[in-house]
Amino acid sequence: MNGRVVVVFLSLLMLQGCGVGWGLSAVSYGALQVSVAAEDVRKRAEATNAMEPELIDTSIEAISQNKVLDAERAYLHIYEDKSNPDNVRAQALYQNGLMYGVPTHKHYSKERAMMYFEKVMEEFPHSDQNLEVSKRIAELQDPSKKPAYYEPNKMLLIPNTPASK
Repeated sequence: MNGRVVVVFLSLLMLQGCGVGWGLSAVSYGALQVSVAAEDVRKRAEATNAMEPELIDTSIEAISQNKVLDAERAYLHIYEDKSNPDNVRAQALYQNGLMYGVPTHKHYSKERAMMYFEKVMEEFPHSDQNLEVSKRIAELQDPSKKPAYYEPNKMLLIPNTPASK
């Protein structure tokens, strides 16, 4: 068994000049990219959780995996279902506002966050969350508050990469 491993290893070394080495280098580079991307997802989740501890796990996962639009649709589905209790529907809007208010993803939008927070105040005026929502609106309107924007790992910013689905 060890002899076979040595033969394969020596064959690879000899063939490296013929292009096989480049193939192995490409595989190694691909594995590195996967590792770097996984680390970026983990760091983005940590940064998101640190910036906004009121986000539920589903929202944090959506932000860290760049699936904010999917999560927004899911929360809107919950909100639009009138059979859900008002506190659940208000929480769905609130989570959308929180997601858009955290600058750790490409869909970050103060305006969109404000829209969702105002909708909570308008449609659910007696919600337990209104004090917190009012505070969020005030923070978004404060021009002196500039949240730190999360920068993804530069190794992931490869030009001409196809868009993820």
